[in-house]
Amino acid sequence: MEASRNRSNCLLWNAGNINRRRFCRWAFVQVRRRRMAANRPS
Repeated sequence: MEASRNRSNCLLWNAGNINRRRFCRWAFVQVRRRRMAANRPS
């Protein structure tokens, strides 16, 4: 739920700006990676 909210905020925020869109995608990947790492049993 949190991730989809962040993504929609990013889409509103970048408003067609390529650099912002690229940063948004990068940030989203970072969050996803961290979440996957947290979900992995130690």
